[in-house]
Amino acid sequence: MYGINVNGKLLDNLKFADDIVLILESDRAELQRMVTDLERESERVKLKISKEKTKYMTNAEGTGQLGTLQMEEGETEEVSEYTYLDNIVSFKDRRRKN
Repeated sequence: MYGINVNGKLLDNLKFADDIVLILESDRAELQRMVTDLERESERVKLKISKEKTKYMTNAEGTGQLGTLQMEEGETEEVSEYTYLDNIVSFKDRRRKN
């Protein structure tokens, strides 16, 4: 099962409009399965995931801890921060994007 326990509920994603954040508390293999499942289900309803906009981030020390994640269109890029709903998300520095 995917996700993290938040107040007794399993949270595995955040969705708003066309933005989705996948959340998990496990390893690279589980994250790869989540990405593959999301691609499959998106295709089923005729949606396409943008490789250029798809990134991943980990709270593990350093970068490159999980290696690359494969998508149908190629590999994803690991980032140390990303913007979600006009807010910069980072484990080091949380601040509003202006």
